[in-house]
Amino acid sequence: DEQPAQLAVGTFASAGSTLVPAALADFRRDHPAVALRLLDLEPPDGYGLVSSRDLDLLITHRYPGTPLPDPRGLTRTLLRSERFRLILPAGHPKARARRLTLRALAGEDWISGGPGVPNRVCLEQLAEGAGVALRVAYETRDYQVVLALVEAGLGIAFVPEGVLGRLGAARIEVRDAVDARPAREIFLVHHRRPGPLVAEMVALLGRDPGQECSE
Repeated sequence: DEQPAQLAVGTFASAGSTLVPAALADFRRDHPAVALRLLDLEPPDGYGLVSSRDLDLLITHRYPGTPLPDPRGLTRTLLRSERFRLILPAGHPKARARRLTLRALAGEDWISGGPGVPNRVCLEQLAEGAGVALRVAYETRDYQVVLALVEAGLGIAFVPEGVLGRLGAARIEVRDAVDARPAREIFLVHHRRPGPLVAEMVALLGRDPGQECSE
């Protein structure tokens, strides 16, 4: 008997909660007979699984200051660039400043990943560029934990704009630092000649975020 069609997608956590669900739901609606699999893979993991065909499509990222792995014969395309926003606890006095700088925030408790984690590397690079030392008091790579800690008034952080979508506006202050406007690049990785199911998923993921909300 012919094996049923399958599509295995690997993604990092924050894309798995923001970018991926709508695309998977639309794909499932159009292809109910296709067996979908989703794997949680933090960059730079996943390239080998695509090469071995255990994974059909990888969603991965690069933060400022971190290198991209060698794709080794795979196709890697930029899906989008996602800017980071500075978040502070609701009512934080510095959120009222007309111009926020990293130097003005140097004395705050920061929340970021541990040493070597991409968002920590990015934060340290930004601090070095601004000529300041930032104190990371709470270490986590989970942006939902970051949001909860900021809401509790424990510190401030940079987070990808996409993770703010489901957050009540009154619970945190969202600002930008004039001397630090980081963004991460989100990439899709697959074989050079993707099958039609992979090509369709790539198209779904590539839709404009505003289009997803309006449909």
